Formats: sequence, structure tokens, C-alpha cells
Amino acid sequence: MTAFSAWSERALARTYLGAGLLALGAAAALVWVPAASASQHGAVAQAAEGLVQPPPDRPGTATPPPTLEQMVHMMKQDMWRHFVRAEDPQTRLVSRQGARLSHWGYALEHFRAMDVNHDGTLSFTEVWNYVRAHMPGR
Repeated sequence: MTAFSAWSERALARTYLGAGLLALGAAAALVWVPAASASQHGAVAQAAEGLVQPPPDRPGTATPPPTLEQMVHMMKQDMWRHFVRAEDPQTRLVSRQGARLSHWGYALEHFRAMDVNHDGTLSFTEVWNYVRAHMPGR
């Protein structure tokens, strides 16, 4: 018996074993799933509808939606995290290469518009001023 034929026999045996286990699993699933009658189908649909909508919050436990100031603060934190990952630790500025290496696509797409002083780098003030100027409703 050659090494190739031994390998191919093992591969063929694994294939048959996998197919057999799959068939066994499918048969077991069919045994455990009861046939749905018309009345059961309505009950299942009604139960599924109840699962789509989460139950209401208990009184006094609902979290109010964030205010505009909170959302702006969250956006500023998010921009700061991206900026810190992309910045050069010596200059504390972000270059195109730093934005590319840190996978900061937003800065890459808007780099030229953000770079108001046209020095080829971004300060956080430049980034944040650009973001604030382009927020909806401002």
C-alpha cells in the first residue's frame, strides 16, 4: 500500500463518517420536531410575534435617551481615541501615514479638509473643529 492510497483511504473514511454523522443529526432533529398542525401554526406565529417586541421596562428603571450634550461628548471621546491611536508620540500630531496605519478611515477621507493650516498634519483641534462644523443640526 502506497502512502497516497493510505492517505486517500483515510480521507474517504473521514468523508463517509462525516456524512453519516450529518445524516444521523438530521434524523434526530426530525424526530424531536413535532409536525405542526394548523392550530399549532397559529400558536407558534403568535408566540413569535411576542418575541419580536421586548417586554416593557419596569417602572423607574428605563434609561432616558442621551441628551445632545451627552452625544457630542461621546463623539468627542470617540474622536480622541482615534486621534491618540494615530498620533505621532513626539509631535502629538496625526499625519496621513499615521491615520492609515491606525485604520482611521474618517481622517483619511477628510484629511485635506481638516488640515486648515495646510501643514500636512492634524491637531486634535483641527479634527474636532471639522467634526463640529459637520454635525447635523449645527
